[in-house]
Amino acid sequence: MEISPTNYFYCNDGSVFKSIDEFMSALKTMGEQTFHHHVSPQRNDFAIWIRHVFHEEQLAEALEKAKERAAMLTELDKFFHPPAQVRVEREVPIEEKLKLKLIELRKKISEKRKHGGYTKIAELKLMNVPSKIKLFKATQDNNEIAKIETVFNEVEEDLKIEYP
Repeated sequence: MEISPTNYFYCNDGSVFKSIDEFMSALKTMGEQTFHHHVSPQRNDFAIWIRHVFHEEQLAEALEKAKERAAMLTELDKFFHPPAQVRVEREVPIEEKLKLKLIELRKKISEKRKHGGYTKIAELKLMNVPSKIKLFKATQDNNEIAKIETVFNEVEEDLKIEYP
């Protein structure tokens, strides 16, 4: 991000920062006297500059809390190299998987019907599946899953058959 010279950070030791990246590099070697001139219990010039010039509110807040050079460098490193988000896969409930399979089979039946295929037997076999899914959800009886999967397999086989 290009900023105008009026928004550069002019350090009391004469160094000038034009970006957060330049600031981070300079912070690593900055003298203690210069650091404490800009960071004190009362104020944090670096955080103020980042907030007002770059509008990086979260980074500015983190720098305000840090107060020490090492902690600030840690926050800047997090800013430039955010930790990878851990993606938590939620386990899809069995009844949801069964419903998705039912939708998939209904689409296959529809496609076959559009192309002139005979689909009545497959359609009839699927008629009771929604109520069997509800029954499984209520009872959590794994025998119901087996029955539903058997119906699904039969429908898959029926869709492969070409009736005269």
